[in-house]
Amino acid sequence: MEASVRLLADRNSDREEVKDSKFRRYIRRNIRVRQACRIRRQKRHRVQFFALMILTAVASLVIGIGRIETEAYHNTSNLKKYYTSVQLQDGDTLWSLARKYNVNTNISHHDYIDEIRRMNQMEGTTVHRGHYLTVFYYQ
Repeated sequence: MEASVRLLADRNSDREEVKDSKFRRYIRRNIRVRQACRIRRQKRHRVQFFALMILTAVASLVIGIGRIETEAYHNTSNLKKYYTSVQLQDGDTLWSLARKYNVNTNISHHDYIDEIRRMNQMEGTTVHRGHYLTVFYYQ
């Protein structure tokens, strides 16, 4: 009887060892899966971070180049500014004066007209024949 009890105990211990080894394998596999997921997540975050950094660098570069081009476009420092007084004739408008005197510059006609209005202390845009306006031009 003792031999059968010993045999039964050996079987139970074998079963427990099998259960233990299966459990250990399960735990190891689960740990590896979690590590793999963590590594994938870290790689994804790293890629996203570098993509964001590259996007920021490109945006900064584009904005910087745009500002340089804008400054160069509006640069009239190599031209001298001259002023003249103009007597208005029939059909003269601020737009026609801008088209006539705002040449060889990169100043928009809107900005040119605004400057003429400021220089001549004009409230509106209406001009009358016979009046004199001070205008400027670059050469």
